[in-house]
This record gives sequence, C-alpha cells and structure tokens, in this order.
Amino acid sequence: MKLKLIVKDNENDGRFDPILKFIQTQWEMIPVDFTNKGSLASAMATANAVISMTWTKDFPKAPNLKLLQLQGAGVDNIDLSSVPPKSYVCNVYEHEIGISEYVLGAILQWNTQINKHDSSLRNNNWFGSYLFGPPHKELYGQTIGIVGYGRIGKEVAKRAKAFGMNIVACTRTNHKEDDFVDKLMPMEELDQLLR
Repeated sequence: MKLKLIVKDNENDGRFDPILKFIQTQWEMIPVDFTNKGSLASAMATANAVISMTWTKDFPKAPNLKLLQLQGAGVDNIDLSSVPPKSYVCNVYEHEIGISEYVLGAILQWNTQINKHDSSLRNNNWFGSYLFGPPHKELYGQTIGIVGYGRIGKEVAKRAKAFGMNIVACTRTNHKEDDFVDKLMPMEELDQLLR
C-alpha cells in the first residue's frame, strides 16, 4: 500500500519528483487545491504526509498525518497547536550561506553603489573615488542589526564581522554570544535594536 503525500496543486510542477526516487517507501503524490475546502478535507482524511508552508487552525482533520514537511526554514505560517499531536513538523535549511551572501551583497550595493561605480570606471570616470569624490560609504565600523539569530542570522554575522561591522542581534531563544555577535538581545528588546 502506498502512503499518501499531499502537495499544493500549484506546486506540483515536478519539483518534488526527484525526491520520490530516493525514498524506499512507496508514495502516491496527490496534488490538491488548498483553497477548495472540500478537496482539501477529502485529501487530509487519508494523508500520511503534507508538504506545505501553511497550516492554519481551520485546516481539516488529518487523523493519519505523520509528517508536515516545510520547504523553507521558518514556521511563521504554521499553527503548531493545530497540527495533529503525533505528527512531526520538519523544516529545511542549508540555504543560509546563499541567503547570507545575498544579504551582504545587497548591503554592499546599498552602501557603495558598486554598480554605479563600475559603470563609471568603465567609462574612465573616477566618480566616487577619494580623488574625485564624493567617496562612497564603507561597511567598516557600521552597525548591523540582525533580527533572528538562527542559521541565517549567524552566517550573516560571520560575513559582516569580516567587513569590520558591529553586530547586534535579537533572538527569541537563549543563545550564548559567539565570536561574531557583539551584543545579543532578547526579541522583547527589538525596538531598542531598531533604534
């Protein structure tokens, strides 16, 4: 007997197909329109696993559910109290390096306007240099506030510290400070961090 895996119909574009090749258990993937409450209720009645970033209080009963698999890192849109009690909720990670590199790239772009300077230099215009000014900003000595000090936040902090930035982070869990964060604050002090 195949186990039933429910996916959102608009995400049934082949992205999950390779996964099934690596699993020894036999699964039947069932695409469902999550906005159609009747179809969703029918599918959830027999579902063994669901792939979704959303689980709300009004989700239909899922008596056979063993796994709610999220395709992302956060559980912001998951009402954990509504997930069946014998089910596991799993998220994914290992994308923190790519995201943290993007964050630092965006900060560099915002601070130094590197694309503008690159274009100018290619036209023999030294705009933004110390000789011809105005000089661009530097990250060195600036303070970065990181909201959430999980895997992504820590990778951002590592990279920002390499630029000589001051790192202040807010977290909802009790982490010990590490070599990258200069000040770690509880999430209740987010307003202070933003100031």
